[in-house]
Amino acid sequence: AHRRLVDAVHEYGAKIQPVHHARADDKWLLKYMAEGYDYIFLGGMVPETTNYLRGWLDHIFSRYLTMKSGRPKIRIHGFGLTTLDLIKRYPWYSVDSTSWVLTGRFGSVYLDLPHKDLKVVFSSDSPKRKNFDEHYTTLDPITQKAVRNRIEELGYSVDLLQSHYGWRDHFNIAFFDRIQKRPDPVFILKEPSLF
Repeated sequence: AHRRLVDAVHEYGAKIQPVHHARADDKWLLKYMAEGYDYIFLGGMVPETTNYLRGWLDHIFSRYLTMKSGRPKIRIHGFGLTTLDLIKRYPWYSVDSTSWVLTGRFGSVYLDLPHKDLKVVFSSDSPKRKNFDEHYTTLDPITQKAVRNRIEELGYSVDLLQSHYGWRDHFNIAFFDRIQKRPDPVFILKEPSLF
């Protein structure tokens, strides 16, 4: 059956790429790399905690997937990766996630300020509009001004983001596009030290 699948794939011009899952033995990742795959997918991350994923990804990126310079040895895709810290921490070739659309539909946008990224709720229908520091309208005045200025700098307005999820979707797509265009990413695991 396996041989028929391989023959069918080649007949139609498709290329099979391996998926290495969280909690799978490292031997499988090493096997894929030894077989010469230049694009490996990492999966099984959706049900895992961010802390577990950071430890696992630190391990495989520092030990197998990057050179001493921190540059990737091969292309790596992250399936269902939604945590911004993890997206920005490693030299991914690509990731996929539905967080950009779900975030917009639930009234929020991702926003990159000079020294941090935020997820800001804008929808006037959101129950968070009543909670201090959980909605654009309840942010402290300095943060609110910084958020408004960045939104306007990017060619949007607070009114647009409050009024319709389509504008929030568009804004979130542009946010992830900016992340994608960051300088060549590297990953070097910094060992904890006593000093």
